[in-house]
Amino acid sequence: MGAHDLIDAFHVRIAPTIVARASDSEPTPPSVSVTANADPDSGGAPLTVSFEGEVTDAPPGVLYRWDFGDNTSPAHELNVQHTYRTPGEYTATLTVTGPDIEESDDVSIEVTEEGFDVDIEADPDIGTAPLAVHFAAVLDDDLVGPFYYQWDFGDGAHDVTSPTTHTYRDPGQYTATLTVTNSQGQLGRKDVDIQVDAREGDADTQ
Repeated sequence: MGAHDLIDAFHVRIAPTIVARASDSEPTPPSVSVTANADPDSGGAPLTVSFEGEVTDAPPGVLYRWDFGDNTSPAHELNVQHTYRTPGEYTATLTVTGPDIEESDDVSIEVTEEGFDVDIEADPDIGTAPLAVHFAAVLDDDLVGPFYYQWDFGDGAHDVTSPTTHTYRDPGQYTATLTVTNSQGQLGRKDVDIQVDAREGDADTQ
């Protein structure tokens, strides 16, 4: 009795076995993570920023492109420096490309008019003529120099050192202005008012 007869005799219905052939599926593109970092991300113009990219799970041979958002030429290294020379808000973009890969990340940059804060110590800021005033620039300890000083004492005199001393010989109200720049060309500016009174007994004769 053949196999066909046994099936008929017991009224057994056997479904045909279907063997699935493994299909040729396309490989899944690698999952690449891209992070754009900027240090510093804010400051005064001109502002030099160090850009660093973090890329994980990228296959060999991927390409990097930094677009800085200020209409300058892109850079093609993972870690680069770029200087923003005009105040404004910018978006820098790191793009990583390769076979079946195009991933990007953005970082915001804010460039302000002045590079850093500066204050003035003026001692004394009021007194009788001739008044010798001791001036000194006050800067944050975490600022990186070197710094260059420009004093305008408001009476036609100037100086380029700090601290310094200036003598006001004539009574009057004066505004002393300090401008400080660093090696990047960033600047901070501050004014201080000086009041110089006439000595007691001095009077204009009519």
